[in-house]
Amino acid sequence: MIQEISSQETPFRVPPSWAFVRLGDALDLVNGRAFKPTEWSMSGMPIIRIQNLNDPRASFNYCDASIPERFHVRHGDFLISWSGTPGTSFGAHIWDGGDALLNQHIFRAEQVADVFHPPFLKLAINARLLELIDQAHGGVGLQHITKPKLERLPLTVPPDREQIRIVTEVDRLDAVCDELETNLATRAEDRRRLLDAILEEATS
Repeated sequence: MIQEISSQETPFRVPPSWAFVRLGDALDLVNGRAFKPTEWSMSGMPIIRIQNLNDPRASFNYCDASIPERFHVRHGDFLISWSGTPGTSFGAHIWDGGDALLNQHIFRAEQVADVFHPPFLKLAINARLLELIDQAHGGVGLQHITKPKLERLPLTVPPDREQIRIVTEVDRLDAVCDELETNLATRAEDRRRLLDAILEEATS
């Protein structure tokens, strides 16, 4: 165990059936590899960089060399980016691509005791992003959080069924927000077209 969690560190009260655990007691963090430009190739396995986590359309670098297994990523692996621009680069992700290689500044996180439903773990970490960013080091525009500070982060551990219920509800609310954004964009476009039509009629 890294360090017992004090009551001052818990961000909110939880039901008696819930618990708190430090990230480092629940996850084993394996850092990515610092690939050199000379190791890039036109084919081979894709190298996962932070931009590939944030934007599925981002291009990949590739490597066709023999790379140790600890730097390999499989579909469904849990990844945490810990360096870059605050607000865009930090965060937890579940890899939904195929076999790949892990670049530096990203941890592959392996659960020690399988106490987390992975989608809930992603929510739990990303809900504390502002706290993580406040602890980040570095200059303006490029910062990083150290592994020891990340490992000390307290995380909420509800029962399994409650974790699944929370994820389902968050997904539902996300879908509602996406629908509202789409409707607002459609209405804005309709207003623009109406204004164009009015102006065209007024000037014809």
